[in-house]
Amino acid sequence: MRQLHYTVLTLLHGRGGNMVKLVSLTLGLLVGVPALTVLFRESVEDLLEAA
Repeated sequence: MRQLHYTVLTLLHGRGGNMVKLVSLTLGLLVGVPALTVLFRESVEDLLEAA
């Protein structure tokens, strides 16, 4: 969480292109979080089937 906080601070205080950086970070999170959720869910299902 601390790293995310520092990333947002860097984006807000950086020079130029802030909107592009913010959109890039937002899109990355919108794609990354669901992808990791699917991977986690599948790994848990595999573990439950093996038990």
